[in-house]
Amino acid sequence: MKYYRVYSVFILAVFIAFSTWSGVQCLLAGETPSRGRSDAIIIDTLAVYGKLEKSPVLFLHDNHTRALNASSASNQSCQSCHINKEGVIYPKFKRLEDSDRITLMNLYHDECISCHGEMERSRQKTGPVDCDDCHQKKRVYQTVHRPVGFDPWLHYRHVETSDNKCEACHHEYDTTQKKLVYLKGREGTCRYCHKGKKIDNKISMGNASHLACVNCHIEKTDNPSTVPPVSCSGCHEAGAVEKMKKIPPPRMTRNQPDFILVRAAVGPTKEKTLGHSIGFVPFNHKHHEDAGISCRRCHHEGWQPCNECHTQDTARGQTSKNITASLIEEKAVLLEKAMHKPDSPRSCMGCHNDEKRVKSCVGCHDAIDISKRPTDEACKKCHTVSNEEMRISLSKETRESMATDFWTTYAQRSPKTAPENVPKTVFINKLSDKYQGVTFPHGIIVKALAKGIKESRLSVYFHTEGSICQGCHHNSPVSEKPPQCASCHTGAWDAANPGRPGIMGAYHQMCIGCHKTMGLRQKTECTECHKMK
Repeated sequence: MKYYRVYSVFILAVFIAFSTWSGVQCLLAGETPSRGRSDAIIIDTLAVYGKLEKSPVLFLHDNHTRALNASSASNQSCQSCHINKEGVIYPKFKRLEDSDRITLMNLYHDECISCHGEMERSRQKTGPVDCDDCHQKKRVYQTVHRPVGFDPWLHYRHVETSDNKCEACHHEYDTTQKKLVYLKGREGTCRYCHKGKKIDNKISMGNASHLACVNCHIEKTDNPSTVPPVSCSGCHEAGAVEKMKKIPPPRMTRNQPDFILVRAAVGPTKEKTLGHSIGFVPFNHKHHEDAGISCRRCHHEGWQPCNECHTQDTARGQTSKNITASLIEEKAVLLEKAMHKPDSPRSCMGCHNDEKRVKSCVGCHDAIDISKRPTDEACKKCHTVSNEEMRISLSKETRESMATDFWTTYAQRSPKTAPENVPKTVFINKLSDKYQGVTFPHGIIVKALAKGIKESRLSVYFHTEGSICQGCHHNSPVSEKPPQCASCHTGAWDAANPGRPGIMGAYHQMCIGCHKTMGLRQKTECTECHKMK
C-alpha cells in the first residue's frame, strides 16, 4: 500500500510546485479546502525503510499538472517529474527503480525544493521550501480515491476506439520467448495477473494501469473526438465514469453458455456420485451478463468454471493442473461455501443480498436475518434439478441442455406477485387510549410492492404467489385472508417470548422500521398517523 501511494502519482503530473501549506493556501483562485480529493496523494515512500522522521507529505497532483501545463509545452509537464524511456512515461518520481533510503530522500528534496526555489526567484507562484510546510501533521485534504474498473459498456467503448485491437491491452508472458505476447481468445482481465502489489516479475495493478492507460490517453489527447481523461480526477473522482457517454455493448464471447447446470464442487480424486440431497442449480448465465455484472465478480481468479478451483481437493490443500499452491493458501473454499457466503459480493447469496438493499426491497428484507440457514423450501428456489440421477462425469453439453430446458419453460410462466382481491384499507384501533385509530392504506402498499417486484427479474423469480404478503404477515401461512396481527402479538410484551413484541410494538416496529430503512421521511412521527382523542 505504501508503494502504491507513490506509484499512483498519476503520470501526467509532477512533483514540483504549488503544494498546499499552512492549512489554507490553495493554488487555484477561488479554491477552498474540502474533506476529500481524488488527487490528494500521501507521499510516505521512505516508510518502507523504517519509521519516518517527519510526517508524510500531502501532494495535490492535479494542481501541479495544471500549473506546469500552463507554463510548458503541451504534455511536457509529465516529463518534469517522470522519466520518459523509449516513448513510455513511467509513474515513479524521477526514477525507474528504488535504491536506498538516503538516495531516495535526497532525490525528492533536491528536485522539489530546487524547483520551488527557482519558481520563487522568477516571481512565480510556487510551493513551500521549508520542512514543516511540507511535512504537516494536520492535513487539509483527505485522499478520496475511487478505484477504476471496466464494466461491459466501458470496455466496449475502448474496443471501439482501438479498432478492435485487443492486443493493445491484453497480453501474457511467454516463458519460452521471455516476452509479452498476445494470444487471441485468451484475453482476460488485467487483474488475473496484476495484483495489488508486485508479485515475482509481475508489476502491481496500479503500476500496470498507469503505464498502459495513461500513456495511451496521452497519445490520444490530440484527437478532439476522443479526449480521454489524463488527470487523477478524470478517472478517480466519484461519478467521473458515470458522466461518460454510455454505449449499450454487445455481448462479449468467451465460449460461455447461455445457461449451465451448476454442480457441486469436486476434485480429481472424487469421481463418484455425490451424496448430497440438495439438487443442482440451472444458472442463467446470459441474464447475469445482461444485468451488467462484471465477469470478474464471479470469475475472480480466471476464466475457468467455478468448480475447477473450488473443489474438495482444494479445501484439503491438494493441487491439480487448475489449482496453484498460492490459490489454495489464499482462496481455498468449497464451492458450496463460495456460493452461499451471505456477506460476500462474489457469492450468489451475497450478490442477491446486495440487491435486496435497493429502496423498493429493503423495507421487508431488512427485517430478515441473513445469517440464519435458509429453509429447505427456500433452497429449492435455486436447486430445482434433482441430483438422484446426476453424476460427476455429466458432460458440459448435457448440463447446458438441462439448464436450457428449465429456463425455456420458466420464461413461459407468468408468476403472480400479489394476491387478488386484497382489502383496500385496514382499520387499526387496538393501540392506545390516547390516540384515534389508523386507517392503513393496505391496497396501495400491496400495489407498490407488486410494482417493485415486477420491475426486477430477480424479484419475479423468487417471489412466488403469496410471498409478497409474508413481508408483513411473516409467520402466517399463504392465504388470501391471513390471521390478524393480534392473533400472535398480544396486548403487551411477554417475557416468556422475548422475540415476540406486543401489539403496539409489532405495529410500530414493522411500519416505522420499514419507512426508515426505505428512506421515507413521512409517517415516522406519532401524529403523522394518529390523531389525539
